[in-house]
Amino acid sequence: MLTLETLSDDVMVERLNRIAALNDDVSVSPEIAGLFLARSPRSLERLRSEGAGPPYVQDKHGMSTARNHAVTYRMGDLRRWRDARLLNNPREAAVRNRKGLSFEALLDLQDDEPWFVTHAINGGVETTVVVSHANALTIDELDAYLTDPDISVQWRSTADIMSSVWLDGEKRQALHDLYVDTLQTAIRSSENVQESIRMVDAIDPDIVFQAGDRCRPL
Repeated sequence: MLTLETLSDDVMVERLNRIAALNDDVSVSPEIAGLFLARSPRSLERLRSEGAGPPYVQDKHGMSTARNHAVTYRMGDLRRWRDARLLNNPREAAVRNRKGLSFEALLDLQDDEPWFVTHAINGGVETTVVVSHANALTIDELDAYLTDPDISVQWRSTADIMSSVWLDGEKRQALHDLYVDTLQTAIRSSENVQESIRMVDAIDPDIVFQAGDRCRPL
């Protein structure tokens, strides 16, 4: 299994500190909040629905009860909520939250991951351009991207991100190798199962697979 190299533990701690340095009164999007808490926006949405997450502000207009109203978090609230759940050792906490990019099954390709993206105009149509996985940035890159109005964080699945345009072909190549390796592993696994079934059918066509066991039909 291939693994896409991400940040070292020291840099992970520094990354959290850079985001945490934002003033308590600064409001951030769920995407940035997720980057700080190492939780996807979907996880934060689930916490909001359960009343178990950090305090948030939801901008509602009129009497609508739509779930897609703009949600923001105050950094002070995020910091207090996170600190109440951190381990005693900040390094240990960062390592616990660290998520290297590796896949063991096709379902892993559907997990949301944090990506920095920008936008370009192509033929009058705005196109999302992937810059990098958020956990693969240097501290200098992180500082620059967090303050760049043209770059934002999106949490998207790897399967989805592979169909997007990339700013850096070399960065996509590393992910491409990981992605293809996962698909090939799944293909080999399916081929092995199919070959086993073919061999069993050749020996005795009355043997069937049922609930994971071999049994004869009644």
